[in-house]
Amino acid sequence: GVAIFRTAGGDPVHHMEKAHKDGCIDAALAHSGRFAVSLGARDNLCLWREKSLLSSIRLNQIENHSLALSPDDRLVAVAAGTSEVKVFTIECDRSGVPISLARAFELKGHRSRVNSVSFASNGDTAVTGSKDGSVRIWDVNIRYSVGEEAKCVKEAFHGDEEVKAVALSHDGSVVAALSGRILRVWRFADGEVEQVGEDIPLAPDYALARRIVITADNAYVVVVSAAERHGVVCKIP
Repeated sequence: GVAIFRTAGGDPVHHMEKAHKDGCIDAALAHSGRFAVSLGARDNLCLWREKSLLSSIRLNQIENHSLALSPDDRLVAVAAGTSEVKVFTIECDRSGVPISLARAFELKGHRSRVNSVSFASNGDTAVTGSKDGSVRIWDVNIRYSVGEEAKCVKEAFHGDEEVKAVALSHDGSVVAALSGRILRVWRFADGEVEQVGEDIPLAPDYALARRIVITADNAYVVVVSAAERHGVVCKIP
């Protein structure tokens, strides 16, 4: 199931039973607090408002990996076990209440499975990390309703191992990626990427971590362990 908790006290507010047959692998709460999205390990992408299931789209994948909700609550990107990232739009009624999910566009270009995706705060830029060892930065400020495709504006290679997790800073100027036990950070400006400092080696239990976050001040990267029982905070040089 999927549960939403209060930040004060940790009490559950809503619990959506039987959301996914094979379990929920990822979920996100809208920044507005008006809805939530969840991703099944092998089945569907769901849109929720409180306890009500508003929309469900079957992805027909063997294994889903992660989702990202744009901070403007407009787009949901899903890394669904393929080299393309599927992006959906949140459709709302005239009063702005979300009612359904709809396919919007795809991020195409990786040579192997995409494991992770993240958005900048304006929702115009996204970053993806793949099994092919690359990190791609995308311009997603497009007119997808008339068939315009998202553009990869820069590609960086992390190494020989697959990229398990990526993060994009709120302002879109810092990119972080985790591959094996190595965390690498880049600055992104004027269409170019430049590595910041040296690679950061982490403890062995972070090799399978699936989530990293850049703090709002662009000063630190937080890495959550695979078991999600602890994390490590790394200072950006």
